Formats: sequence, structure tokens, C-alpha cells
Amino acid sequence: MAEIERGLNILPAALRNSIRDDQGLSQDDFERQWQYSFKSVNKPDNLPGRIPSIAQIKIILARTTECENGKLDEASWNTMVHWPLLRLIFEDNLGKQCSDFNAVPCTTARPHRAYTPGLSSARMIDLCIYATLSQYPELYTAIKAFSSTTATYSVNHTDYYGLQFLPLIISIETRGGEWDCAQTQMGVWHAAQWNFLRSGVEQKLQTQRPAQDHETFKAETLSALSKLGFIPGIVVGGSRWHLVISTYDDGKTTLWAEWGFGVTKSLMKTFAVIAGVRELTAWGRDQYLPWFKENVLTVEDKRV
Repeated sequence: MAEIERGLNILPAALRNSIRDDQGLSQDDFERQWQYSFKSVNKPDNLPGRIPSIAQIKIILARTTECENGKLDEASWNTMVHWPLLRLIFEDNLGKQCSDFNAVPCTTARPHRAYTPGLSSARMIDLCIYATLSQYPELYTAIKAFSSTTATYSVNHTDYYGLQFLPLIISIETRGGEWDCAQTQMGVWHAAQWNFLRSGVEQKLQTQRPAQDHETFKAETLSALSKLGFIPGIVVGGSRWHLVISTYDDGKTTLWAEWGFGVTKSLMKTFAVIAGVRELTAWGRDQYLPWFKENVLTVEDKRV
């Protein structure tokens, strides 16, 4: 993500000529500004979603300027910039989903009280990226069975109906500059998510090895959670997109401060936002879903 923030290797080599033509720069100036932004010709782009066209991104840039100049509120930013950009990443030009992941506004989704830590009040986020599972029917069957046993009757720590059987991959909190509040919001949200995951791990262990002593059971639970390592999230303030991560240590969730990875104020920096979103979604594909399948779900012995 640090490399993405610096604009390194954020674009496939096939886009070099179209971006150079659009920028109207001399060859030397273009190479000086963009030479490190393109991946090797031999390196395929296998990240989830897609890269929107330059024309589409310029619309996002214009709307960013409109929001900043008009000092518009968080809801306007979400409607005009953040949500449209996510749709461009995960849907094609006809509005059809183009990968096994998608995004949705979820401002009414609350973490369930069964998983909310201590006396913390329920905190909501604004947008999220989720796995559609359209290509994984066996996993979908296992998720429906698991969901019937949870406090939320869903595969997530929220009982939001739209995501009932769709694993939430990346949570996105948008704020109007109140970073402390945004971090608190995401911290409570992630703590509830970790508690939900711990509950799921414990449930599977109890089913597999019900006669374990308490200490062994606790150790195996924490060992399973440690294999996940961390959960990423995104905090967006106006045009600036930041990565946050949370870790879990025996009941305590720690939210690590944000790292900027892109800004919707220039073409290159917006490409960085897109690369960051797609990279984090790839974490869901390559890390979270396999971990969830192994440590929480009970899946039939078939290829998924």
C-alpha cells in the first residue's frame, strides 16, 4: 500500500499509450512523471474489479472539485464521489457486476449487540465491499447453514439484510475531517467483527472437538484467529483515502492509525485509490475467504 501511495506499479503496461496521449506530455516529461506507475508487460492484472476509463475518472475529479469548492457535506461526497467510484471499479459500463466482489452503501447496518464490545454504542459505517459468491455455490451453501446459528442470522457481525449471506470484505467509513471520530467508529466496528469471528471459530471447534479442556480450547481459538492476522478497513475524508488495520489479541482489538494511499484530486492519485481498493479486495479473495472457509465454515469435501 505504501508503494501504491507513491504511484508505483499501479497500472498495467497496456494503458501506457492511452494515458500518455491524454496527458499531452512530451516523451521525456511523461516518463519522468509516470515511468514507475506501470507494471511489467509480462505481469498480468489479476486483481478483482477493473480500472475505469480516463473519461470516467475525470468525472470523479470534477465532482471532487465541486464538493471541495462548495464545502459539501459527507452525504454529498458519498453520493457524488465515493460510491460512484466504487461502482466504476466493480461494475462495467452497463452497470453489470464484473467480478466476484461488489460494493454497496450500508449506512443503516449496525454491529449486533451480541458482538459490540463492553458498553460501546453501536457504530455504523457508510460503504462496504463484499463477496458475491456467485462462482462458489458450495461455499454459499455452507454460509447459509452457518448463518442460521449466529446471533445475527447472517455471515457478518451485522444483521443488515442486504448482506445476510454475503461476506463483508472491506468496511469503509467516510468522514468530513473528524478523524478521531472516524477512528472510533471503525474501531468499534472492527471489534464487533473480531468478536463475531471468534464466536464462529469457537462454534466450529466445539463441533469438531467438544471434549477439550478450557485452556486448550482457548489456545486453539486464538491460534486460528492469529492465522488471519489483521483486518483492513478504509477511512475516507473528502478526497483522501486511508488504510486502517485492526489486530486482535485475546479479546483486545487494536486499531492502527491510518496510512494515506490515494487522493481523488489528480489522475495518477485516483488511479492509486483504485489500485488500493482492488489490492485490499484481493486480500479478501486470497486471505479472508480461505481463512473463513477453513476456520469458521463447515464445507463439503469438494473444490470451492
